[in-house]
Amino acid sequence: MISGRERKSFNKSKNSGVQLRHTGSGEYAGLLVCLLGVFGLANSFRTKDSPYSLLERRSVWFWGCAALFSLMAAWGQHFFVFRLVYELPYLTNIRSPMKFMHPLNISLIILSGYGLEALHRRYLAAPAAKNSKFSATVMAGMKKLASFDKKWAIGCVIAILASAAAYLILASSRADLVEYLNNNGFGGGLSDLAPQIASFSISEVGDYVIYLTISAGLIFLILTGAFSGRKAVYAWTGLAAIMICDLARADAPWIRYFNYKEKYTMNPVVDVLRQTPWEHRVVSRFSPMGGYDLALSPVDQNFAALCHWWLENDYPYNDIESLEIDQAPRMPPLDGSYINNFAVHSGADLSPAAIQWASTHPRETEPKGIWNWVVQCTASARLWELTNTRYIFADARLADVLNNFVMPTNSFRTLFRMSMAQKPGVETVEDAGDYTVVTNSDGPLALIEYKNALPRTKLYSNWQIEDDAATLQTLMSQAFDPHKTVIVSTNIPLSEKPGSPDADAGTAAITHYQSKHVVLEADAKTPAVLLLNDRTSEWWRAWVDGKSAPLLRCNYIMQGVFLPVGHHTVEFRFQPPLTFLYVSSAGLVLGVLLGGFVIYSHFRREPEPPAKKL
Repeated sequence: MISGRERKSFNKSKNSGVQLRHTGSGEYAGLLVCLLGVFGLANSFRTKDSPYSLLERRSVWFWGCAALFSLMAAWGQHFFVFRLVYELPYLTNIRSPMKFMHPLNISLIILSGYGLEALHRRYLAAPAAKNSKFSATVMAGMKKLASFDKKWAIGCVIAILASAAAYLILASSRADLVEYLNNNGFGGGLSDLAPQIASFSISEVGDYVIYLTISAGLIFLILTGAFSGRKAVYAWTGLAAIMICDLARADAPWIRYFNYKEKYTMNPVVDVLRQTPWEHRVVSRFSPMGGYDLALSPVDQNFAALCHWWLENDYPYNDIESLEIDQAPRMPPLDGSYINNFAVHSGADLSPAAIQWASTHPRETEPKGIWNWVVQCTASARLWELTNTRYIFADARLADVLNNFVMPTNSFRTLFRMSMAQKPGVETVEDAGDYTVVTNSDGPLALIEYKNALPRTKLYSNWQIEDDAATLQTLMSQAFDPHKTVIVSTNIPLSEKPGSPDADAGTAAITHYQSKHVVLEADAKTPAVLLLNDRTSEWWRAWVDGKSAPLLRCNYIMQGVFLPVGHHTVEFRFQPPLTFLYVSSAGLVLGVLLGGFVIYSHFRREPEPPAKKL
């Protein structure tokens, strides 16, 4: 979902590296909510004629501290609070400090409730003035304003004037803002997006000034007693109208509805990949976290956007597994070491043909895209081979490059070529979901099959035990054949001796596959290691014929289990410890107990004496 202003620039922005979000990157509870929250907090400090009891004042202070703490934590690295919070258990899972805006919003909403209660108790619940003329009531009320009300009115006027001045300064500096945006990631391919962002930002500040003026004005009229008594319904209606209009205005640019069945319509690529998806993976870039560089620049400017859309939408919808990583803000060390091992800078063991080509074709004299392809082919192909990545959706020319420089040669075949096109019936492209691919014998894109990729599960009669450093080095060696030998981590040694690499170990097949539960049937002709090409972790468990079996860590990052000769039913289950459940349950119980204590205290406390008439 993208805003209307962004849609016009979508074609130019989607290939720029700047990711369009389905919502804004911040949080917004409404300007009136914030103003009422400040009003409620300010009333808690009134020493005379306070609208709150002592217990209510303490509650307001608590939520005020919670709001302040959440705001400071949301500043992330720019303030010390988040660095302290990050050291606490479980809070390290928070990917972005902006998540602390959620408790800030909750605190503001609660404080705004106290602000509304203060308005009701002191101003709206009071008897209506005898003078029925609205203007006369306002003028009379202004003369009788309490000291707190006068200070509040003066503070609001100062805030409005300062905000208006800031708006004028920002509006007059539009050219500088556009230049700043162009110099900070929104230039080049997004040359027309920076002016739109600047205009949108300036208009948002203008809307803020307008809503601040209207909200503060209505609250001031309430302070004068203009809506007391029976007229209170007009105050409540006005406050509700302001809040609804403000939130509707803020949310409108970020919401767009679509029919997911129409968005996820079949195309030739997805139709192939969704067939027994647990038997293979797909990729569209050399590195799982790199750019979409499997296309010479450019076969189509929307290639990267389409790949990313499929990764986030069509692939999960059809249970298609991809080697690509969409988000990994805190990469586990095991994954990071494994992926980086297959980067070109790690000194990959290139094939002789690739070395010869690279030595005779300096980068400066060859197209950058072709040169990058050649030096990355061997490393990336080995990664695809080990991870059961059988399909590559990429530039059609990549097949010839891979077949020439990846050993063994001619391991790749083009299933079909295709071109990108708008989906039938789409008149205006709003996002990458409005694109598809159509078969075309001369098309610039292709679905390429890597015939040498390992199957998802395989039996090995031969294995070797190595430490992690040696394993990573061996996996990259051209002398190592992952189809004949599997590497087992030294932290789970095997007492059995390996057999011949050329021996027929038997067959294995997946009979049930879910993300947290895999069942296989295996016929082992020799003592063998069963490799399951799924990422391992300390919380995976294995059973052989209903009995618990040690889980092996194979090829540095994959799962495995040892099988004796014979037919076996093997089961893998993901079973994290119940510690997390205990912590969540304890938090829930504690919340219920605190809620019960609050309710009990409310009904047990003695009624307060009636407040004196003001």
